Amino acid sequence: MTAIQFFLILFFIFAVVKVGLRFKDKEIKFFNALLWTGLWLAGILVVLRPGLAVWLAKFLGVGRGVDAVIYLAIAGLFFLIFRVWVRIEKIEKNLTRLVRQNALTDKNK
Repeated sequence: MTAIQFFLILFFIFAVVKVGLRFKDKEIKFFNALLWTGLWLAGILVVLRPGLAVWLAKFLGVGRGVDAVIYLAIAGLFFLIFRVWVRIEKIEKNLTRLVRQNALTDKNK
C-alpha cells in the first residue's frame, strides 16, 4: 500500500465516521447519510482497487481512470454548488418575508 492510499483511506474512514455522527445527532437525514456513506465507501473501494477506475474510464469512454474520477468529481461538485445556491436563495427569500412581516407588525403596534 502506498502512502497516498493509506492517507486517502484514513480520510474516507474519518468522513464515514463524521457522517455517522451527524446522522446520530439528527443533523442529516437517513437518505443523505446513506448517500454520503456510499460515496466515501466507493472512494475506499477505488483506492484499494484502482482497476475499477480504469474500468469506469473505459465504460465512459475516457482515456485514464484518474481522468474519469476527476470528471465525475467536478460534475458532483457543480451539482453540490447548485444545491447550496438554491438553498441559499430559498433562505434569503424566507428571511426577506420574515423581515417584512416583522416590519409590518412593528408598524401596526
